[in-house]
Amino acid sequence: MIPNFISDAFQPVEKEFNTHKPVILHIGTAPNKNLERLVEAVKNIKCQLIIIGQLTNEHVLLLQKNNVEYKNFYNLSLQELVEQYNNCDLLAFVSTYEGFGMPILEAFMNNCPVCLSNASCFPEIAGNAAVYFDPESIDSIRDAISRIIYNPDLACKMIVAGKNQLENFSWEKAASQTLRSYEMAL
Repeated sequence: MIPNFISDAFQPVEKEFNTHKPVILHIGTAPNKNLERLVEAVKNIKCQLIIIGQLTNEHVLLLQKNNVEYKNFYNLSLQELVEQYNNCDLLAFVSTYEGFGMPILEAFMNNCPVCLSNASCFPEIAGNAAVYFDPESIDSIRDAISRIIYNPDLACKMIVAGKNQLENFSWEKAASQTLRSYEMAL
């Protein structure tokens, strides 16, 4: 696999994890992003959900029905997206599939623990730097998020592991492995 890399706009930010009312970041509103199950999973967790992507009327009704506190943003500039990572306490990446999963690396870069679907290519990207769950199970999603929220030591451990995992994803590695692939093809 040729590793992807992360924009220089994302820089580590030191912040204190909010265990009282954490801000949970969710990226995307397409069907594969699995927002509906995330809403069900956090409905009894004292938190604020930040959703990046345009919500449908059905999404809004589901959020209201479940009394989930949320903010919604879409059409963000790169800097505005970076600010959302800077302001969140954890990333809940509940997608059922993705082509790669850049939000995982973006969260790692911003010292943000990651609760992550065990589907698709995610375990290959995150390694041991995430708390995994079954994206088809609301209970599994809720348990993973709760493990991070109610265990600050685990949150810190995931942040350190995320920083270490980022070493596998750089411009230099991507360029080197791309060149190596071309040379092997000749």
